[in-house]
Amino acid sequence: MCNKRVGAVTEVNDVLQCSRCEKTLHGKCHAPPLQSNLVKRFEWECSDCKVCKECARSDEENKIIICEMCDQSAHIHCLDPPLKEVPVYAWYCQSCVSCNFCAKKLQPLNNAKEGHWLDGVDRLCSQCFSTYNKDGDFCGLCKEKYEGDFVLCDGCERWHCQPCAGFTDQ
Repeated sequence: MCNKRVGAVTEVNDVLQCSRCEKTLHGKCHAPPLQSNLVKRFEWECSDCKVCKECARSDEENKIIICEMCDQSAHIHCLDPPLKEVPVYAWYCQSCVSCNFCAKKLQPLNNAKEGHWLDGVDRLCSQCFSTYNKDGDFCGLCKEKYEGDFVLCDGCERWHCQPCAGFTDQ
């Protein structure tokens, strides 16, 4: 736990609070230091409370790996595709190094300001960002502009045009 007093606004923005036990610390006081703006995209968990983001279990600690960007953890066998062994190099989860729409591989970031984001959570490549950053309504699946009604998918929580959602105008 961090015992440093919060001073400037920049330090307030750097404070992380565990979503389970409510411990707080500055991102820069974490070992290793964390970029709070990358970590706060998800419910952060301190090292005492950390569980696999895929199965929500904390057993088999020796098989849990932690993303260098967002600090989320996962068992190597819960990943898709699973890893055979714990990597000896820096590991990044798919949420951090893939476009959330087209799955294009992206470079790791040092700060959230370096990337393109949808709603502050979903990372996008430049092409998908330019598509979704335009005026008008775009389908979350086909990425085409659509003038009709949209349907919210319960599975992926994105808005889809009626044709992609399987609905017709009839």
